[in-house]
Amino acid sequence: MRIAILFALAPAVAWAGPVELSFEGGANWVPSCAYTCPTAPQVALRVGYQVGQLLSLGLRAEGVLGPDGGGIRGYPGNRSRAILGELQLHSTGLVQVTGAAALGAGEIVWQHGGYDGEIGEVHGGPLFLYQLALGLRIGSPLLHFGLEGRYSGWLGATREGDSYLGPRGPATKESEMNLSLGAVLTISL
Repeated sequence: MRIAILFALAPAVAWAGPVELSFEGGANWVPSCAYTCPTAPQVALRVGYQVGQLLSLGLRAEGVLGPDGGGIRGYPGNRSRAILGELQLHSTGLVQVTGAAALGAGEIVWQHGGYDGEIGEVHGGPLFLYQLALGLRIGSPLLHFGLEGRYSGWLGATREGDSYLGPRGPATKESEMNLSLGAVLTISL
């Protein structure tokens, strides 16, 4: 019986590649309120499965660890968390170009600041999230270190608050975007 199971799994094992474990740390910005929302630290953990030489399928968990803000009239915040499925491509060689696309769900815990003359907050969850990333890394087949830029688009976030000219009106559902830049350490197991 065990031999039959091994023969049944042999094609999958031959197709399989190494498991990748990536740690990322960097900074996160909210362009729509760049002057009032704080730049916040962002951390991420990715577990990937190398499929062939150029492709990795993975699961990414990330968090933006800024303050949560203090209400519509309070202090600014920038905090979120998400989990995503990710498809990552990379070139071969000592220095590699990487690119990734990810889809998932997350929560904007609080983003507060000025949006074109407004004082307000953006929040919501669970929200649909998509990401695009581009990076450069250097290393061996077992260990890579690099830099990565990432665009995150949040769909359906609730925006509410006041403008400098008076009440803004009812809360609206809108898209929100974040940009991040981080250092990435990847270990192939």
